[in-house]
Amino acid sequence: MKKFLSLALVLVMILGVLALTACGEDKPDDGRIEVVFYHTMGANLRAVLDEYVKEFEALYPHIKITHSQKGGYDDVRDKIKTQLTVGNQPNLAYCYPDHVAMYNLAGAVVTLDEYINSTKEITRADGTTEILGLTAEQIADFIPAYYEEGKQFGDGLMYTLPMSKSTEVLYYNKTFFDEHNLTPPTTWDEMEELCEQILAIDPGCIPLGYDSESN
Repeated sequence: MKKFLSLALVLVMILGVLALTACGEDKPDDGRIEVVFYHTMGANLRAVLDEYVKEFEALYPHIKITHSQKGGYDDVRDKIKTQLTVGNQPNLAYCYPDHVAMYNLAGAVVTLDEYINSTKEITRADGTTEILGLTAEQIADFIPAYYEEGKQFGDGLMYTLPMSKSTEVLYYNKTFFDEHNLTPPTTWDEMEELCEQILAIDPGCIPLGYDSESN
């Protein structure tokens, strides 16, 4: 988990800085580049994030990370939606795919491909060097479905990267299925047919459940 979070955080922070400098550098009073990050983290996760930010800023002392919890995912979305109208949105944000689609309508999303594929070498404060982009091994360290989710916006480009993910599931009542010789669906057509069968068996039955309507 630490490897996953550290890789994702460092990569996303660097990408955020590059996106920020492309739009004009916002600098705090001490001259550092500031990267503003909105999220939904509770106290426990914020404590973990603070440790990663401290480590990151030690390696990149010219960058200041300002992060803040804005409530739930919809609260983050609504805050950014308002700020987009005046060009005061954050550089990074937790978001659902439909939120990204909305931000993209305003032309506010920077695609990440050129950064992920970058071969530029940078030197950190401790004197070590690293390549800005990701190696094939680093990309393989992501769960493939989570990584590919960032390309689902119609043009094959990468708009998001996974940092903290929930897994979407479809669950069903196996006892009910076994009793009525029903098979779990694997396509939407099968799903519609199955729901008709279930409702014919028991009109009061709830045939399936899901977690997030936003997804």
